[in-house]
Amino acid sequence: MAKFICGCNETDVTTFDGRAISDARNGLRQALNISDDMRVLLNSNEISDMQTVVRADDEIEWVKQGGVKGN
Repeated sequence: MAKFICGCNETDVTTFDGRAISDARNGLRQALNISDDMRVLLNSNEISDMQTVVRADDEIEWVKQGGVKGN
């Protein structure tokens, strides 16, 4: 079961195992408050390919760009 994190929000779900990170972003956008301008970390490594497939043991985290204040 992959772990998805955005700020203080996080969830562990199997729904996105075997699917693209873009699918997870779209499915969790409201629940985790994910915005389009956030960077993505996969197991603590920044990635840009949103078609990367989520595995059950992955940790995916969305983070704001450095120096950007929240709204």
